[in-house]
Amino acid sequence: DDLQPNSEDHFHRVSLNEILAFTTTGSGNGCAVQTATGNVVPTVSVTAPAAAVTIPRQTPFALTAAGVPGDGDTLTYLWEQFDLGAANAEGVLTDAGTGPLFRSFVPTTNPTRIFPSLRYILGNANLVPQTAPVEGTAGPNWFAGELLPTTTRTLNFRVTVRDNRAGGGGTNEAPVAVSVTSAAGPFAITAPETAISVAAGAATTVTWNVASTTAAPVSTANVRVTLSLDGGHTWPVELAASTPNDGSESFVVPSLISAQARIKVQAVGNIFFDTSDANFRIAQVPVHHYHRTYGKSQF
Repeated sequence: DDLQPNSEDHFHRVSLNEILAFTTTGSGNGCAVQTATGNVVPTVSVTAPAAAVTIPRQTPFALTAAGVPGDGDTLTYLWEQFDLGAANAEGVLTDAGTGPLFRSFVPTTNPTRIFPSLRYILGNANLVPQTAPVEGTAGPNWFAGELLPTTTRTLNFRVTVRDNRAGGGGTNEAPVAVSVTSAAGPFAITAPETAISVAAGAATTVTWNVASTTAAPVSTANVRVTLSLDGGHTWPVELAASTPNDGSESFVVPSLISAQARIKVQAVGNIFFDTSDANFRIAQVPVHHYHRTYGKSQF
């Protein structure tokens, strides 16, 4: 499937490994004069998940790596799914229990990859459309190449870190496997889900569909609840660091004015989450000022 009008100028991890093998230990090793670059290869590890996890079906999740530069270089990260399977029908991506569900993107300095892309989640499309414009453009539509899993299966990913050093850069990699169960999910916020207005300082409640995520094999007993003020791009306000995964949490709305507020409920000790589907408004409660004139109280 065509995913975009132009190719991206980076190698797949397998190609990198073949190049490294050929130039250092393989048949190509004796064909050229080798010159040391002086570069120290960076290292990388997966930090989220920090241990084996099982996530519910059709629920967004995030993977995070931590790279250590050998020479203080700025690192970039690229996530790729490493699963082989039968080819999909042209222009149609389905979860057959094997094969990749997520495309790769150009390397970035952000060590975290959100699945599916954040633009779909914030556009109320955890179920990604088959076609969409290339990210950052207005169109035309291309095959999206992303789909949340629906079956019980294992998703295998690999992160590549690059130090991008001029004159001889170094790369490294780290694998991670994520189990999915069809017996749980979708884990999803149910309120607030519309463009409502809430008053700063007022008590309100966020609710979500637990969707069997407290039971094995997901076994998520607690969740974290956070608030975004910029439409879901950052989450600076913690409403609950760890609260029971029981489908409801009451809190007092912070005195922070925003027309782009969103709620996130994310698993504690796991990598799955959901965000509210629409921006809502946090409004300041009007303050009435009084003054006395001619012995009478007036607004």
